[in-house]
Amino acid sequence: MHSELEAERERLQAQRRRDLDKLKAESEEELNAERKRLQERKEEQLASLKLEVRQYEKDSAVHLEELDVDSSRCFSCPPLCYMTMGSSGLHKGSTERHPHSLAFPQHRVFAVMGMRQVLRDFVATLDPTYVLPTRKAVKAMAEAKYQQEKEKAKAEVLKVPAVSLTADMWTSLNMDAYLKFPQAHTAENLACVKSSLMEEWGIKSKVTCLVTDGASACGKNLKLRHAVCIAHTLNLVVKKALELTPVLSTIRTKARKLVGYFRSSTTANEKLDLVQEHMRKPKKKLIQEVETRWNSTFQMLERVAELGEPVGAALAALQTDIPALTSDDYNNICACLSILSFS
Repeated sequence: MHSELEAERERLQAQRRRDLDKLKAESEEELNAERKRLQERKEEQLASLKLEVRQYEKDSAVHLEELDVDSSRCFSCPPLCYMTMGSSGLHKGSTERHPHSLAFPQHRVFAVMGMRQVLRDFVATLDPTYVLPTRKAVKAMAEAKYQQEKEKAKAEVLKVPAVSLTADMWTSLNMDAYLKFPQAHTAENLACVKSSLMEEWGIKSKVTCLVTDGASACGKNLKLRHAVCIAHTLNLVVKKALELTPVLSTIRTKARKLVGYFRSSTTANEKLDLVQEHMRKPKKKLIQEVETRWNSTFQMLERVAELGEPVGAALAALQTDIPALTSDDYNNICACLSILSFS
Protein backbone atom coordinates (compact mmCIF):
# COMPACT_ATOMS: atom_id res chain seq x y z
CA MET A 1 0.00 0.00 0.00
CA HIS A 2 2.79 2.37 0.90
CA SER A 3 4.59 1.71 -2.38
CA GLU A 4 1.41 2.48 -4.37
CA LEU A 5 1.03 5.84 -2.61
CA GLU A 6 4.65 6.74 -3.35
CA ALA A 7 4.21 5.82 -7.00
CA GLU A 8 1.04 7.93 -7.26
CA ARG A 9 2.79 10.90 -5.62
CA GLU A 10 5.69 10.69 -8.05
CA ARG A 11 3.28 10.47 -10.97
CA LEU A 12 1.43 13.56 -9.81
CA GLN A 13 4.64 15.50 -9.27
CA ALA A 14 5.86 14.55 -12.73
CA GLN A 15 2.53 15.63 -14.23
CA ARG A 16 2.75 18.92 -12.35
CA ARG A 17 6.27 19.54 -13.65
CA ARG A 18 5.14 18.85 -17.21
CA ASP A 19 2.20 21.24 -16.82
CA LEU A 20 4.47 23.94 -15.40
CA ASP A 21 6.99 23.49 -18.23
CA LYS A 22 4.19 23.68 -20.78
CA LEU A 23 2.73 26.81 -19.17
CA LYS A 24 6.16 28.42 -19.02
CA ALA A 25 6.81 27.67 -22.68
CA GLU A 26 3.43 29.10 -23.68
CA SER A 27 4.03 32.24 -21.59
CA GLU A 28 7.45 32.70 -23.13
CA GLU A 29 5.97 32.41 -26.62
CA GLU A 30 3.24 34.93 -25.79
CA LEU A 31 5.80 37.31 -24.28
CA ASN A 32 8.05 37.08 -27.32
CA ALA A 33 5.07 37.64 -29.59
CA GLU A 34 4.06 40.73 -27.61
CA ARG A 35 7.62 42.09 -27.72
CA LYS A 36 7.71 41.54 -31.47
CA ARG A 37 4.35 43.28 -31.90
CA LEU A 38 5.47 46.28 -29.85
CA GLN A 39 8.73 46.53 -31.76
CA GLU A 40 6.90 46.45 -35.08
CA ARG A 41 4.48 49.10 -33.84
CA LYS A 42 7.38 51.28 -32.70
CA GLU A 43 9.09 50.93 -36.07
CA GLU A 44 5.84 51.81 -37.84
CA GLN A 45 5.39 54.94 -35.71
CA LEU A 46 8.98 56.01 -36.32
CA ALA A 47 8.60 55.47 -40.05
CA SER A 48 5.34 57.42 -40.04
CA LEU A 49 6.98 60.26 -38.15
CA LYS A 50 9.85 60.39 -40.61
CA LEU A 51 7.36 60.56 -43.46
CA GLU A 52 5.53 63.33 -41.65
CA VAL A 53 8.74 65.32 -41.29
CA ARG A 54 9.54 64.97 -44.97
CA GLN A 55 5.96 65.91 -45.88
CA TYR A 56 6.14 69.04 -43.72
CA GLU A 57 9.43 69.97 -45.37
CA LYS A 58 7.85 69.52 -48.77
CA ASP A 59 4.52 71.25 -48.06
CA SER A 60 5.98 74.16 -46.11
CA ALA A 61 8.78 74.79 -48.62
CA VAL A 62 10.85 74.91 -45.42
CA HIS A 63 12.58 78.21 -46.05
CA LEU A 64 12.48 81.42 -44.08
CA GLU A 65 12.02 83.71 -47.08
CA GLU A 66 9.03 81.73 -48.30
CA LEU A 67 7.53 81.72 -44.81
CA ASP A 68 8.11 85.51 -44.57
CA VAL A 69 9.67 85.37 -41.10
CA ASP A 70 13.11 86.28 -39.87
CA SER A 71 13.87 83.16 -37.88
CA SER A 72 12.33 80.12 -36.25
CA ARG A 73 13.03 79.54 -32.59
CA CYS A 74 14.17 76.10 -31.53
CA PHE A 75 12.10 75.45 -28.38
CA SER A 76 14.64 73.14 -26.72
CA CYS A 77 17.71 75.33 -27.29
CA PRO A 78 19.05 78.45 -25.52
CA PRO A 79 17.48 81.80 -26.52
CA LEU A 80 20.28 82.67 -28.98
CA CYS A 81 20.03 79.34 -30.82
CA TYR A 82 17.99 79.54 -34.02
CA MET A 83 17.52 77.15 -36.94
CA THR A 84 17.31 77.84 -40.62
CA MET A 85 14.19 76.45 -42.20
CA GLY A 86 16.11 74.20 -44.59
CA SER A 87 16.21 70.42 -44.30
CA SER A 88 19.92 70.31 -43.47
CA GLY A 89 19.29 70.96 -39.79
CA LEU A 90 21.96 73.66 -39.45
CA HIS A 91 22.09 76.55 -37.03
CA LYS A 92 21.49 79.95 -38.61
CA GLY A 93 24.88 81.47 -39.34
CA SER A 94 26.67 78.29 -38.20
CA THR A 95 28.06 75.12 -39.76
CA GLU A 96 27.23 72.96 -36.74
CA ARG A 97 24.33 70.56 -37.11
CA HIS A 98 21.39 71.22 -34.83
CA PRO A 99 21.69 68.90 -31.80
CA HIS A 100 18.01 67.90 -31.85
CA SER A 101 17.52 67.38 -35.59
CA LEU A 102 18.25 63.64 -35.49
CA ALA A 103 17.94 62.68 -31.84
CA PHE A 104 14.35 63.93 -31.49
CA PRO A 105 12.43 63.83 -34.77
CA GLN A 106 9.26 65.12 -33.10
CA HIS A 107 11.21 68.17 -31.88
CA ARG A 108 12.58 68.76 -35.35
CA VAL A 109 9.03 68.82 -36.71
CA PHE A 110 8.31 71.95 -34.67
CA ALA A 111 11.73 73.45 -35.37
CA VAL A 112 11.41 72.97 -39.12
CA MET A 113 7.76 73.85 -39.47
CA GLY A 114 8.00 77.26 -37.87
CA MET A 115 5.35 78.85 -35.73
CA ARG A 116 3.21 79.77 -38.72
CA GLN A 117 2.77 76.17 -39.81
CA VAL A 118 2.03 75.13 -36.23
CA LEU A 119 -0.73 77.75 -36.13
CA ARG A 120 -2.10 76.55 -39.47
CA ASP A 121 -2.31 72.97 -38.20
CA PHE A 122 -3.90 74.07 -34.92
CA VAL A 123 -6.59 76.13 -36.68
CA ALA A 124 -7.20 73.33 -39.19
CA THR A 125 -7.81 70.96 -36.29
CA LEU A 126 -10.37 73.35 -34.79
CA ASP A 127 -12.10 74.16 -38.10
CA PRO A 128 -10.84 72.54 -41.34
CA THR A 129 -12.95 74.95 -43.43
CA TYR A 130 -11.34 78.13 -42.03
CA VAL A 131 -8.60 79.75 -44.13
CA LEU A 132 -6.07 81.84 -42.23
CA PRO A 133 -5.56 85.33 -43.68
CA THR A 134 -2.08 86.39 -44.79
CA ARG A 135 0.04 88.95 -42.97
CA LYS A 136 -0.81 91.60 -45.54
CA ALA A 137 -4.51 90.84 -45.23
CA VAL A 138 -4.38 91.18 -41.42
CA LYS A 139 -2.50 94.47 -41.73
CA ALA A 140 -5.06 95.76 -44.22
CA MET A 141 -7.94 94.72 -41.96
CA ALA A 142 -6.32 96.44 -38.94
CA GLU A 143 -5.78 99.65 -40.90
CA ALA A 144 -9.34 99.56 -42.22
CA LYS A 145 -10.70 99.04 -38.70
CA TYR A 146 -8.57 101.93 -37.42
CA GLN A 147 -9.87 104.27 -40.10
CA GLN A 148 -13.43 103.15 -39.43
CA GLU A 149 -13.18 103.86 -35.69
CA LYS A 150 -11.33 107.11 -36.34
CA GLU A 151 -14.14 108.36 -38.57
CA LYS A 152 -16.67 107.45 -35.88
CA ALA A 153 -14.68 109.43 -33.31
CA LYS A 154 -14.41 112.40 -35.68
CA ALA A 155 -18.16 112.38 -36.22
CA GLU A 156 -18.76 112.45 -32.46
CA VAL A 157 -16.25 115.29 -31.94
CA LEU A 158 -17.82 117.38 -34.69
CA LYS A 159 -21.13 117.35 -32.81
CA VAL A 160 -19.76 119.11 -29.70
CA PRO A 161 -19.74 122.93 -29.47
CA ALA A 162 -16.36 123.27 -27.69
CA VAL A 163 -13.24 121.20 -27.07
CA SER A 164 -10.58 121.37 -24.34
CA LEU A 165 -7.26 119.70 -25.11
CA THR A 166 -4.53 118.31 -22.88
CA ALA A 167 -1.00 117.70 -24.12
CA ASP A 168 2.10 116.04 -22.72
CA MET A 169 5.15 114.26 -24.13
CA TRP A 170 4.62 110.99 -22.25
CA THR A 171 7.46 108.52 -21.76
CA SER A 172 7.70 105.06 -20.19
CA LEU A 173 9.73 104.19 -17.09
CA ASN A 174 12.59 103.40 -19.49
CA MET A 175 12.24 106.86 -21.04
CA ASP A 176 10.81 105.49 -24.30
CA ALA A 177 8.42 107.92 -25.99
CA TYR A 178 4.87 106.65 -26.52
CA LEU A 179 4.53 108.93 -29.56
CA LYS A 180 7.50 109.48 -31.84
CA PHE A 181 8.33 113.18 -32.27
CA PRO A 182 11.43 113.37 -34.46
CA GLN A 183 11.73 117.17 -34.36
CA ALA A 184 13.22 119.15 -31.52
CA HIS A 185 10.71 119.98 -28.76
CA THR A 186 10.63 123.67 -29.56
CA ALA A 187 7.56 125.89 -29.22
CA GLU A 188 7.34 126.28 -33.02
CA ASN A 189 7.50 122.52 -33.76
CA LEU A 190 5.00 121.63 -31.03
CA ALA A 191 2.59 124.31 -32.18
CA CYS A 192 2.86 123.12 -35.79
CA VAL A 193 2.01 119.52 -34.89
CA LYS A 194 -0.90 120.51 -32.64
CA SER A 195 -2.30 122.83 -35.29
CA SER A 196 -2.07 120.05 -37.89
CA LEU A 197 -3.91 117.61 -35.60
CA MET A 198 -6.67 120.13 -34.89
CA GLU A 199 -7.10 120.68 -38.63
CA GLU A 200 -7.24 116.93 -39.25
CA TRP A 201 -9.97 116.44 -36.64
CA GLY A 202 -11.88 119.56 -37.70
CA ILE A 203 -11.80 121.19 -34.25
CA LYS A 204 -9.47 124.15 -34.77
CA SER A 205 -12.28 126.67 -34.32
CA LYS A 206 -13.75 124.79 -31.33
CA VAL A 207 -10.71 124.53 -29.04
CA THR A 208 -11.18 126.82 -26.04
CA CYS A 209 -8.32 125.75 -23.76
CA LEU A 210 -5.05 123.80 -23.78
CA VAL A 211 -3.99 122.10 -20.53
CA THR A 212 -0.31 121.17 -20.08
CA ASP A 213 2.09 120.24 -17.29
CA GLY A 214 3.42 123.79 -17.10
CA ALA A 215 6.02 123.63 -19.87
CA SER A 216 5.93 127.02 -21.57
CA ALA A 217 6.70 125.57 -25.01
CA CYS A 218 3.46 123.54 -25.08
CA GLY A 219 1.03 126.42 -25.44
CA LYS A 220 2.93 129.05 -27.35
CA ASN A 221 2.11 130.25 -30.88
CA LEU A 222 -1.37 128.66 -30.89
CA LYS A 223 -3.32 131.69 -29.66
CA LEU A 224 -5.20 129.50 -27.18
CA ARG A 225 -5.99 129.98 -23.54
CA HIS A 226 -3.33 128.03 -21.66
CA ALA A 227 -4.05 126.32 -18.32
CA VAL A 228 -1.56 124.46 -16.12
CA CYS A 229 -2.57 121.02 -14.83
CA ILE A 230 -3.64 121.43 -11.19
CA ALA A 231 -2.71 117.85 -10.24
CA HIS A 232 0.80 118.30 -11.64
CA THR A 233 1.20 121.64 -9.86
CA LEU A 234 0.00 120.14 -6.57
CA ASN A 235 2.51 117.31 -6.95
CA LEU A 236 5.32 119.84 -7.47
CA VAL A 237 4.20 121.80 -4.40
CA VAL A 238 4.27 118.70 -2.20
CA LYS A 239 7.69 117.64 -3.47
CA LYS A 240 9.09 121.12 -2.92
CA ALA A 241 7.61 121.26 0.60
CA LEU A 242 9.24 117.94 1.48
CA GLU A 243 12.58 119.15 0.18
CA LEU A 244 12.39 122.41 2.15
CA THR A 245 11.47 120.67 5.43
CA PRO A 246 14.78 119.40 6.91
CA VAL A 247 13.18 116.78 9.20
CA LEU A 248 11.07 115.26 6.44
CA SER A 249 13.93 115.45 3.96
CA THR A 250 16.15 113.47 6.35
CA ILE A 251 13.42 110.90 7.00
CA ARG A 252 12.82 110.54 3.27
CA THR A 253 16.53 109.86 2.66
CA LYS A 254 16.66 107.27 5.46
CA ALA A 255 13.49 105.61 4.20
CA ARG A 256 14.88 105.36 0.67
CA LYS A 257 18.06 103.67 1.94
CA LEU A 258 16.03 101.33 4.14
CA VAL A 259 13.69 100.31 1.34
CA GLY A 260 16.57 99.97 -1.11
CA TYR A 261 18.37 97.60 1.27
CA PHE A 262 15.39 95.26 1.68
CA ARG A 263 14.57 95.32 -2.03
CA SER A 264 18.15 94.62 -3.15
CA SER A 265 19.09 91.96 -0.59
CA THR A 266 17.39 88.57 -0.86
CA THR A 267 18.55 87.71 2.67
CA ALA A 268 16.97 90.84 4.12
CA ASN A 269 13.78 90.31 2.10
CA GLU A 270 13.46 86.71 3.30
CA LYS A 271 14.09 87.79 6.89
CA LEU A 272 11.34 90.40 6.63
CA ASP A 273 8.92 87.78 5.27
CA LEU A 274 9.84 85.41 8.10
CA VAL A 275 9.33 88.06 10.78
CA GLN A 276 5.92 88.97 9.36
CA GLU A 277 4.98 85.30 9.35
CA HIS A 278 6.03 84.90 13.01
CA MET A 279 4.03 88.00 13.92
CA ARG A 280 1.03 86.51 12.06
CA LYS A 281 0.83 89.50 9.77
CA PRO A 282 0.17 89.43 6.00
CA LYS A 283 3.38 89.43 3.98
CA LYS A 284 3.92 92.80 2.33
CA LYS A 285 6.83 94.36 0.47
CA LEU A 286 8.34 97.78 1.00
CA ILE A 287 7.69 100.28 -1.79
CA GLN A 288 10.51 102.34 -3.27
CA GLU A 289 10.01 105.97 -4.18
CA VAL A 290 10.25 106.82 -7.89
CA GLU A 291 11.04 110.43 -8.72
CA THR A 292 8.78 110.62 -11.77
CA ARG A 293 5.80 108.80 -10.24
CA TRP A 294 3.17 110.82 -8.45
CA ASN A 295 2.26 109.65 -4.93
CA SER A 296 5.27 107.31 -4.77
CA THR A 297 6.75 109.20 -1.80
CA PHE A 298 3.44 108.91 0.03
CA GLN A 299 3.17 105.20 -0.77
CA MET A 300 6.75 104.57 0.37
CA LEU A 301 6.27 106.34 3.72
CA GLU A 302 2.87 104.73 4.24
CA ARG A 303 4.28 101.21 3.77
CA VAL A 304 7.33 101.99 5.96
CA ALA A 305 5.01 103.12 8.76
CA GLU A 306 2.79 100.05 8.30
CA LEU A 307 5.75 97.63 8.49
CA GLY A 308 7.62 99.53 11.20
CA GLU A 309 7.60 96.70 13.76
CA PRO A 310 8.55 93.85 11.35
CA VAL A 311 11.24 96.01 9.69
CA GLY A 312 12.77 96.90 13.08
CA ALA A 313 12.84 93.25 14.15
CA ALA A 314 14.35 92.16 10.83
CA LEU A 315 17.07 94.83 11.01
CA ALA A 316 17.94 93.75 14.55
CA ALA A 317 18.52 90.20 13.33
CA LEU A 318 20.61 91.26 10.32
CA GLN A 319 24.19 92.45 10.35
CA THR A 320 23.91 95.73 8.50
CA ASP A 321 24.91 99.37 8.81
CA ILE A 322 21.54 100.60 7.53
CA PRO A 323 20.14 102.89 10.25
CA ALA A 324 16.70 102.05 11.57
CA LEU A 325 14.02 104.71 11.86
CA THR A 326 13.48 106.03 15.36
CA SER A 327 10.18 106.44 17.19
CA ASP A 328 10.33 110.17 16.47
CA ASP A 329 10.80 109.40 12.77
CA TYR A 330 7.69 107.23 12.77
CA ASN A 331 5.70 109.91 14.60
CA ASN A 332 6.76 112.49 12.01
CA ILE A 333 5.90 110.08 9.18
CA CYS A 334 2.40 109.53 10.58
CA ALA A 335 1.88 113.28 10.94
CA CYS A 336 3.08 113.83 7.36
CA LEU A 337 0.81 111.09 6.02
CA SER A 338 -2.22 112.55 7.77
CA ILE A 339 -1.60 115.87 6.00
CA LEU A 340 -0.86 114.38 2.58
CA SER A 341 -3.94 112.13 2.70
CA PHE A 342 -6.18 115.15 3.54
CA SER A 343 -7.58 113.24 6.53
